[in-house]
Parts: sequence; structure tokens; C-alpha cells
Amino acid sequence: MSVAVATRMPVEELGAALAMHCTLYKLDRRAARRELDVTQRSYFDEGCTWADSNNNVIKLLKDDPKAVAAGYYSLSEARGWFSRLLGLGRARGISAPADDELEQLAREMHANKQPRDEAKAKRMAELRELVDESLERQTG
Repeated sequence: MSVAVATRMPVEELGAALAMHCTLYKLDRRAARRELDVTQRSYFDEGCTWADSNNNVIKLLKDDPKAVAAGYYSLSEARGWFSRLLGLGRARGISAPADDELEQLAREMHANKQPRDEAKAKRMAELRELVDESLERQTG
């Protein structure tokens, strides 16, 4: 990564990149952390947690960067070492809906669609005409 690119990156991305770099090249994280300000340190700590949770991706980055570029990896949720050790902190609650649930919702929304109010549609058309006419006068 060039210096010009690094200086345009947001602090969150820089923290994650530094954490990945330290993990990838087995550098002392404490030494890197000492050189950072409070905000940078916070994002670096989050990046380290993410890097520890996704160590397989970082190893793949070192061993086979083309596989990473092709997207042959899967990311894990960033969790602390104790949570990873005991298997705690797995995602609960809200999850992305399945395709069949989305299709069912679309069918229900289409079935519950309100009938068109012709009087309201006529008023809206008149208002649009007035606005268009007013804009033409101002620009013309």
C-alpha cells in the first residue's frame, strides 16, 4: 500500500489494515498500538479482534492472494478470544430473510395494495401541471 493511498483511507480502514499487517507479518501489536492516538487505537483494537477471528483469511492472503482476489473465502464475526474459546457470542436475533419469505411479503404487499383514488390522482395531476408551468416561467 502506498503512502498516498493510506492517507486517503478512513481511520477505521487504517486500523483494520494495520491489524492485518501485524498479524500477517507477526509484528508486535503492542509496539504498533503505542504509536497510535486514542481513536486510532480503538479502531486498531477492533481490527485486531477481527483479524484474530478471521485468521484463516489472513493466512490465505499470504499463501494465495489470487484466491482472496477471486473471493474464495468466508469471513467470521469479530469476537474476542474468550468468546471464540467458549463459542459464546454467536449471532442471535435478527437475520436476513430467506428468498421465499421475501416473495411471500411481495405477494402480500401486492394483494393489500390500496385501490387508486381517481379524485386524488386528478388533484395531483393538476398540481404537477401548476408546478411545471411555474418552473417554465422561471427558467424561460
